[in-house]
Amino acid sequence: MNVRMAGNVSVFFAGIIGSCVLDPLNELDRTNPVDPGAPGYQGYTTVDDVNDVVPAIGNGAHLDYMVFPISEVVGGDLYKLQFASVDDFSVQSNIIFDNDGFATNVMAPVTDMSADTTYYWRGAAQKNGSWGDSTQSRSFVMNDLFNGRMPIDGEVIRTATVTLSWDAVTGAASYEVQIASTEAGIPGATPVTATAHSYTWPTELSDGDELHWRGRAINSDGAVGGWSSIAMLTYDEPLLASDTYFAFQPVIATGATATFSMGSTDGTSQEQPVHSVTLTRPYSINTYEVTNDQFAAVMNEALDRGWVTASTSTVRNVSGNQQELLDVGSSDCRIDYSGGRFVVNSGYGDHPVTEVTWYGAVAFAFYLNELLEVEQTYDLSDWSVDAEAAGYRLPSEAEWEYAARGGSASNGYTYAGSNDLDVVAWYGSNSGSTTHTVGTKAANEIGTYDMSGNVYEWVQDWYGSTYYSSSPGSDPIGPASGSYRVIRGCGWNSAANYLPVSYRTGSFPDNANVLKGFRLVVDSAP
Repeated sequence: MNVRMAGNVSVFFAGIIGSCVLDPLNELDRTNPVDPGAPGYQGYTTVDDVNDVVPAIGNGAHLDYMVFPISEVVGGDLYKLQFASVDDFSVQSNIIFDNDGFATNVMAPVTDMSADTTYYWRGAAQKNGSWGDSTQSRSFVMNDLFNGRMPIDGEVIRTATVTLSWDAVTGAASYEVQIASTEAGIPGATPVTATAHSYTWPTELSDGDELHWRGRAINSDGAVGGWSSIAMLTYDEPLLASDTYFAFQPVIATGATATFSMGSTDGTSQEQPVHSVTLTRPYSINTYEVTNDQFAAVMNEALDRGWVTASTSTVRNVSGNQQELLDVGSSDCRIDYSGGRFVVNSGYGDHPVTEVTWYGAVAFAFYLNELLEVEQTYDLSDWSVDAEAAGYRLPSEAEWEYAARGGSASNGYTYAGSNDLDVVAWYGSNSGSTTHTVGTKAANEIGTYDMSGNVYEWVQDWYGSTYYSSSPGSDPIGPASGSYRVIRGCGWNSAANYLPVSYRTGSFPDNANVLKGFRLVVDSAP
């Protein structure tokens, strides 16, 4: 039986129909011919003639692990396995399982059968594209209570609430599960009863916690199957899961679209003409700008995996053309490289990361996708993006502006969340010439912070000063190429006239300084 737990964990619990598998304790030796005196001998042979194959298992009651070998054909292409409710395969309605796609002569069906019921089976082989004769049919009686099968343990899950689940056992009226924090604690653990084929552990796990468990089935007559052996799982908290500032606000829901007026008649020429833009992709946006703590955490993981190289002066990606990601050598960078690790300066962990290039922002998204095992959005060999993919990425310029304006809840403010700049922004008149903890000013209408002020934010698009004159009306992505990437939102040193949500400018993608940071979007909130 294939047991599945939250977090894509699976173990083999018993050879139960519904997900029939090779018993891991009694795996067949597939070297032919097999010594008939060897343990687990199944009697199958090697033949040359595709018409000479025979079933390897004789008639017998309570066939235990639902694996059905027939003779192995030298040069065979495929093998076929059929099950029937009666010994007459000429009547189609009798056949309950028919699969002609097995690549090996040792076959396992996946179908529902009933306990204490007799079934019939036969096989055939294909060679040089032609099927040979079917074997004679043989029978077995289905019996599928647990019988101490070997689960695969040592799995890692990333959901703090754990549900142990398994395929339903034919004939089982209930199940018992023993659960403990250590393997030694299992024999003394009080069994819990489950009427369905799953059980949710009531205590939420913490990072690094282990859970050890085993189970058995009980049929309606009170017959009890043997305990499985003990499986262990470990909870590995997803990267950034406990970081308060790693949060996202929904902007466009799945299946919805949004249309807004982009640009400003009161702004500079590069913000004109005002034009209608429709966004059709669902996305959520970082509630806060990416912080020094977040950037260092992801880059330390990337360093451990050999994805980046680092020194006391620079950080570069290993793949592609090895662009600089972070200028750690700058005295304004709040992340140091020391002792083989990235270390955030005291007091700056919750400030927005700076001294990061556009390549560094993209690489952060790429590494985060890899570490969290979500669909990849970037190819670092050429820095291209797949905006349709589900993972993390930089927002397009249009996505950024729509979110900054407050999305569908927009009140038409000049700045991101207010007409009073001091309420929502750290800028030249109030910042004290430094970055500040993210989220310490007021949020905008959709709950995002610092989209005006604190730091400029890299976005995905190439920059073109006249791009608005030719921008498409749906999902614009900027010019096909350019010298600069767009930066938005302005920063802690900016004058008030640069802070409207429509203001746009650009910078070389390899340029890092104390003014530039970023935030991400994802197609749905994590």
